Amino acid sequence: MPSHDVLHSIFRAFASGAQPVSGDGDAVAAQNFVDWVTRNRTAAGYPEFEALQRRITEAGLNHHEGILLSWLRSRDAGRRNLGQSLKTVALLAHLAVTESARTWAASGYAAPVAGPASAAGWCTHVRIQQETTVGCDVVIAGSGSAAGIAAAVLAASGLDVIVLAAADFTTSGAGAETWQAVANRFAPIPRSELGTVALLGGACRHGEQVVNHTAAFRTPDSIRTEWAGYGANQFADDEYDDALNAVCGRLGATTEPTVIAVTGNPMVRGLAELGWDAAAIPRSVAGCGLGSVTGSCVTGCPLGARQPAATTWLHDAVAYGARIVLGANVDEVLIRHGKAVGVTATSVEGHALTVRADAVLIADAAVPTAALLLRSGLSNPNIGRHLRLHPHLMVFAEYEDDLESWDQLSMPYSAEHSDLDGNGYGVRYVGQPLSPWMLAYGPWTGAADFAHDRSRLHSTSTILVVLRDHGDGRVTVGPGGHPRVHYRVSGMDRAHLQAGLAGALRIAVAGGAIRVWPQHTQRVEYRPDAESLDDYLRWRTDTSWSPGHLSCYTTHQLGTARMGGSPVSSVTDPDGATWEVKNLVVADGSCLPTATGVNPAISIDAVAYMNARRLAAALR
Repeated sequence: MPSHDVLHSIFRAFASGAQPVSGDGDAVAAQNFVDWVTRNRTAAGYPEFEALQRRITEAGLNHHEGILLSWLRSRDAGRRNLGQSLKTVALLAHLAVTESARTWAASGYAAPVAGPASAAGWCTHVRIQQETTVGCDVVIAGSGSAAGIAAAVLAASGLDVIVLAAADFTTSGAGAETWQAVANRFAPIPRSELGTVALLGGACRHGEQVVNHTAAFRTPDSIRTEWAGYGANQFADDEYDDALNAVCGRLGATTEPTVIAVTGNPMVRGLAELGWDAAAIPRSVAGCGLGSVTGSCVTGCPLGARQPAATTWLHDAVAYGARIVLGANVDEVLIRHGKAVGVTATSVEGHALTVRADAVLIADAAVPTAALLLRSGLSNPNIGRHLRLHPHLMVFAEYEDDLESWDQLSMPYSAEHSDLDGNGYGVRYVGQPLSPWMLAYGPWTGAADFAHDRSRLHSTSTILVVLRDHGDGRVTVGPGGHPRVHYRVSGMDRAHLQAGLAGALRIAVAGGAIRVWPQHTQRVEYRPDAESLDDYLRWRTDTSWSPGHLSCYTTHQLGTARMGGSPVSSVTDPDGATWEVKNLVVADGSCLPTATGVNPAISIDAVAYMNARRLAAALR
């Protein structure tokens, strides 16, 4: 395990260069960085870390920044990936904790004030305090929105339902952008094996889709037709329409609270200047308003306006008699004579739990769901394959205006380049409030440059390029049954990302940007007053697309147990049931046959609703 002194040095180099850590906020941030790395073994998985430890230990403090820069620029992909992981976590800790006037005085940023708890104090739940065996009709693995929907549907049909939630959604969820709000709300999934995409998943410790800006896109019609072509015909029928209507209605999906002011949002200005498609993102909120408390959707809504699973679907499930077990990590599905008969789980305290059931429904996420199926002994060769990630590439843009974009709920998007190949594959452009912690995912070329970017936060906004990936990856299990993600951006997808980067730059410049830089590891900054955009796109963005240089991230993981009409090409049948094991149903993002191209939250919810209804009918 890495030395704490070494990790403190790494934190200081990333956050403040050669300056010693000073002040309570910096000290807390540094210790949080050490604790996070130690707890999640971010660095321990890299054999190169020993070499980095040695160099940091032998060098003086003034040389630490140079050492870390050399790793970020290394020709060795492993070193670049390690540098990226440590950089991101260190800056997250720094930005999310050090919210003092000294830190943010130049930018004008003030963290949102804590508001009402978004958690469900009403929720009846239990914790496992000893080795336990229980029984029910259906046991559900998961605690997010899909699990809540499935639980509500099944319990409403009169079935005895137990939900095993690894997370704890009873803690109060709204509040300022603290380290706890950022780090604890995201489940750290390792960067893909090839280092091209950093994966994040919602920890959902407060029963929320906390990594979702409440985006509520219905599945595009063209995607529904494509999915039906895989053999799950209901995607093109009224049954899926009913599912979409049900989830959108319960979550309050609407575009009404989303205000897009042409004079106040530079992305909208740029789209209008170019004559490109522009629309408002529908959102699942109730009582959302604008003002100084907005812009913190990812880290907790101070208004309590978000419509999470804990206060909607899980609320309904408990009202119908469902039982919820917190802090229970599902280890394996129990299979007897080709039929699922329950699960085994382990509580966070280490106690064994066995749940006997007539059916098992998995409603987690594409990466852990694939790992659970593999750990349980299923052998369908499609399990874990066909992984789609919607790689996100962020473009930062500085303007002369005082935007304070963290204070705005401007959520525009554009589908101008959503079909770059004639088959529905391309990119979409998304505007979102700029939370300070997003700077941690940008390029880092030294503490001085980072401090300058932070000081200009009040005049900075972001455009997110979201790729509908045609290429795919794979999930396998490593030692201990933990998932491993293998993914490389394909040649066609890279071309689409490059086109998306060019499009985002054109939007920003048309909107009045004076400085633009993409999320690449190496800063390739563009200034309209220094060179033509065509020259920049021709010479400056052809590099930095290899693993550890192309710095994408994603919160969307799809397809590893996809639905279809044949076990030759899919893991689950049109009911969401596995081809191999009877009464084992999947109802989460892993079921989606291909990428949606838009935020998949509503599509996942609709699949959970539909598959749960089919399971309820089968059991009845």
